[in-house]
Amino acid sequence: MELLEDIRTFLLNVLRMWRAYPVAGLVVALLVIYGRIVRKAMSRRALVSGAVTFVTVAVFLGWREQYYFARSLEMEVVKARIKIAELDKPEFEIVRATSIIGDAITIRGNRRDRATQVLLPLDITNLGSASIIKGIKLSAQFKAGVNLEGSAFIPAEKDFILNMPEGPLKFSTSSNLLTLYIANPIPTGGMADGYVVYLFPPGIKTKLTEPSTTLILDVKDVTGKTYRVGIPMSEPLAARMSLPSDLRTNP
Repeated sequence: MELLEDIRTFLLNVLRMWRAYPVAGLVVALLVIYGRIVRKAMSRRALVSGAVTFVTVAVFLGWREQYYFARSLEMEVVKARIKIAELDKPEFEIVRATSIIGDAITIRGNRRDRATQVLLPLDITNLGSASIIKGIKLSAQFKAGVNLEGSAFIPAEKDFILNMPEGPLKFSTSSNLLTLYIANPIPTGGMADGYVVYLFPPGIKTKLTEPSTTLILDVKDVTGKTYRVGIPMSEPLAARMSLPSDLRTNP
């Protein structure tokens, strides 16, 4: 039954194409007029050849229509697959606030080292599938084209304090993105709200805050895709600490 239905559909499609092909009617009309002018009936072979030609053209047009229809469906399927694949991947969107730059003293056990510290508040929204933060990197690009990469600071205590001109500013270790979302995925539509702290060599606070300096933040999702944000120091000056802050970390 399915075969008969397919044959029926095929014949109806051919007939539809026959009616939709105006040249066929024009040719038939011209042949009839020519036969009347020369007063000579057309041979059966000519009529059969003409009919075969028209049927062939109708079949081709029917096939052509279905072919392009099938191609358009394939393209829609490909587009749908691409969209589904995109939904299966993370898509981070990064918003950062004003950085805090100043001198710091890192404490590892009994060892105390001077450093230049950069604290950067961040909001990372995930518009795709759930993903951890696979890595965060902060580097400084100076006017001479020299890049200097900072080292991540992981606090060892529950809270740490930065000495600001307005007074002490407390930060909770639980909001450190370097530890919080390395193991805990950011869900679809979710946001990671916190900060990162990076340490640079001591004595370069002034150099870091020069208008020609740009901080470069790189964030990686679980697939390894990197999202880069440039932070030019030509923007309104970053907040500066008035006194060195003690940053205690694990030995």
